[in-house]
Amino acid sequence: MVDMEYENYLSDENDMNIDNDENNEYNEYNDEDYKDPQFLIESDIIKEREKAISQAQEKLFLERNDTILALIYYKWNIDNLDNWYDNIEQNKINSGIELSEDINKKLINEGVKPNGDICLICYEKKNNNFYSLNCGHQFCNECWANYLKEKIKLPLKALQVKCPQYGCTCIVYENLYYKYLKNNDLIKNLNIAIYTNYINRNDDIKKCPNRYCLYFIKSNNHYAREIICLCGTSFCYKCLNFFHNPCTCDIVKKWCELTKKHNNICSDEELNNKWIKANTKECPNCHQKIEKNKGCNYMYCDPKAGGCGHSFCYICEIDWKSHINNHFYCNNYNEEIKQKEIYAKKLRAELEINLIEDEFFKKEGGIKTDKLFSYYDKYRSYDNSINICNILKNTLEEKVKLISNIHNIHLIDLSFFKDAIETLINTKKILKNTYIFGYFMKDGARKNDFENLKEILEILTDNLCDKLVDKEINMLIKINSLALIKKYKTSINSLVHSINNGTKTFTDRIENEFILELDDELLNKKYK
Repeated sequence: MVDMEYENYLSDENDMNIDNDENNEYNEYNDEDYKDPQFLIESDIIKEREKAISQAQEKLFLERNDTILALIYYKWNIDNLDNWYDNIEQNKINSGIELSEDINKKLINEGVKPNGDICLICYEKKNNNFYSLNCGHQFCNECWANYLKEKIKLPLKALQVKCPQYGCTCIVYENLYYKYLKNNDLIKNLNIAIYTNYINRNDDIKKCPNRYCLYFIKSNNHYAREIICLCGTSFCYKCLNFFHNPCTCDIVKKWCELTKKHNNICSDEELNNKWIKANTKECPNCHQKIEKNKGCNYMYCDPKAGGCGHSFCYICEIDWKSHINNHFYCNNYNEEIKQKEIYAKKLRAELEINLIEDEFFKKEGGIKTDKLFSYYDKYRSYDNSINICNILKNTLEEKVKLISNIHNIHLIDLSFFKDAIETLINTKKILKNTYIFGYFMKDGARKNDFENLKEILEILTDNLCDKLVDKEINMLIKINSLALIKKYKTSINSLVHSINNGTKTFTDRIENEFILELDDELLNKKYK
């Protein structure tokens, strides 16, 4: 049972209102919170497409094939279909459903007559095995099949393929591919074409930029904002680069162009994950990441570092109690372990190449200015800082549970820890991106203000980080003092409050004032 004295004491009305219902991780979320964005897999994409076709047919009263062409023209946006009735005939032409009168007359003048009695490719006389689009250009089944077999080899363009007649603008219906293509590989290409077209021409659907991820993100809010995919990748929904608040997408695009000889600057998250996979293993009991950088195979998941106290062999990962008592030799080595080691070695080799590319970039790449190197190095130094904070977050979660159990305090009354570490990580991400923004600023009074505000925010985040390290938290665990916990909470809340206010002031001035001081010469320069 929770000690009511603790509960009342920690929720003193004089405390900052950090632990209110809006910030509580235990709150039940409204359904609206889950509607945007939506995370989809390939099968969901096909269902979404069929749903859109059905809705569009109800609006346009067209056959399925014509409806699909209309949707492609309107980028699969159901709301935009309201414009269809402004000029139905022209919209049918624009969608590739029908041929314009002008183009039809031009083709007739060139000797191409619609609804003729021969195939316009092989000149075979018309029979029951002929087919034409709404343009009336007749082709035999064999010529249709040969034509579509070639076009489906480029699935990205397959659903925008025009009538085989040169000069005709009518677009081939997708059901013709199913009619004439019998090869399974070609049908596979067609299926790729269908869902790729739906994604690429649909502003509401984006593929997660992590090339190993299978998720798609659906949202009707197309502005620049952070999306965290279910795979863990963080990115900007508008430009698909790393999330870059407070920079604009255009500024980040220029930064990436400028630093393109570096090791894919736009995939920092992937590089961080690669390092963890290459240099750590999970504790088999609690899944805490553990790095072995020297010594024998005996591994201890240290509770002082947020672990569970489990002991195991670093090679085969079985419980040390069941392991032959040899600290430097493992007799459980097998093919699976061998493949894991080969994979880790490969990742380490790739990371080594990245380091070499770093040095090459400094010597040969981009623009040779001390300013660029200075800002770039500081920008990249935040990667390590953010990684440490993420590790600290995992450690903190376990220690907060420990504090809750030892002192009989509700987790809800300790949620200020969660607010603090998330504020710390988010602010460090913003500070990292301010080095991109700062690089493109002109020198002057506003640049000085920019640097001063950044420095203040960096000092505040460093102070908060110091408050969340082991030494401070361990003291709360060991000393049974309600007053000490309350004092600590007040101190943390005060820092979080100052950081949030400082971040808002800083980003507001970037968006409304400092952005006027960008160096147009740097931004408009073409980088090879």
